[in-house]
Amino acid sequence: MYVDRSAAEAKTTFDGLVGLYFQVESKPRGLGDEAYFDTHLGLHILKGKTRLFIETGFSDSTKGHHYSGDLAKIVLPNAG
Repeated sequence: MYVDRSAAEAKTTFDGLVGLYFQVESKPRGLGDEAYFDTHLGLHILKGKTRLFIETGFSDSTKGHHYSGDLAKIVLPNAG
């Protein structure tokens, strides 16, 4: 979890990582302000000035997406 100085700074960093380090595989709904799974099954979430990255280590995308989403729902209510 990363907390930036402002929501604008977090958004700029979040957007800047796409393509530079990560490729978007899919965009789940209902997680933060914006979220995506990268091609290595990592879940990236932006909520306000908080950026969250979750990687479960599953090689199966169905399990990886499921468990990452569950973890995010636990952590996100506390993210600001």
